[in-house]
Amino acid sequence: MDDSDIIFGIMASLGKNEYSFASLEYLTSPFSMTLSSLRTNLHRMTKKEMIKVRKQGKKAFYGFGKRGERISRKVALGFKKAPLDLMREMG
Repeated sequence: MDDSDIIFGIMASLGKNEYSFASLEYLTSPFSMTLSSLRTNLHRMTKKEMIKVRKQGKKAFYGFGKRGERISRKVALGFKKAPLDLMREMG
């Protein structure tokens, strides 16, 4: 799993509309992601239309782009189904 997968997974699983850079920095810190890697991956994901950026003064806020919205719905659905599948398997 690379850093962009971690960023996308966090954003999809928490289900918020937007995340500030500071929030993403905090949320990715347990994965030992550097600030440079976070910035680079956010830029690449923006170029691929996975996420979009909204600037408010000097602050940047990130949400899902058109491509990212479709994928995030599937990811979020997978997270919701997973506990039910585990419960069924445990019987």
